[in-house]
Amino acid sequence: MKKIMTLGIALLLLFSLAGLTACGDIELASYKTTAKTALQNHADVKLLANGYSAEGLTDIAKIVADGKAAITNATDKPAVDAAKDDAIQAIDAVPQKEEEMADFVLTITVDRTTATHGQKITANAILKNNSGQTQNITIVYHLIVWNIDEWDYKIENSVPAEPRNMILEEGDTHIGSEIFWVVQTQAAGAYKLQAAATFYLRFGQPDEEKIIIKSKNINITVQ
Repeated sequence: MKKIMTLGIALLLLFSLAGLTACGDIELASYKTTAKTALQNHADVKLLANGYSAEGLTDIAKIVADGKAAITNATDKPAVDAAKDDAIQAIDAVPQKEEEMADFVLTITVDRTTATHGQKITANAILKNNSGQTQNITIVYHLIVWNIDEWDYKIENSVPAEPRNMILEEGDTHIGSEIFWVVQTQAAGAYKLQAAATFYLRFGQPDEEKIIIKSKNINITVQ
């Protein structure tokens, strides 16, 4: 009798664990569906409210597709949230048509928006010439300077560099990259990443013009 009872209890536990696993899988699948819907809704609202170029529309479509694929492949709820949030922030970083019509536009992208201590964040800044003509720009310090609110990250500008010239063809882009390490001294929380491009047109001439262009912010979360 004891053996029969023991076997019965073991079977009951086995069925219970199987049931819990199945429930967990169903719950995660539902969570993923909700995240994909939220991502698509965010993209739809942006597309309705703002005008994008054909290139911008293509970028958003790819971001949504890649975001949904990342959500599908996520193994738990935090990973689902991270995939959804990364895609939403990438959509927000796509420049609108009126921004693209500016003479120069600066956009930034990151390979991750959520990181833990010991991880790195690789950021790219893309400066595009939309002026309609080739531009000879002069750089005195750094063309691209990065800033993260309340993050102890600075580029040393104490020693002036020699001015240097760079030709930026119409429609061409210049890409600057930077790697940020998340160290133990950085507290958990949300930070804003922004880049600025500074250069001169007609440097040293009477009609010299200093150009400062700032990118939109990208939210970085340290866990």
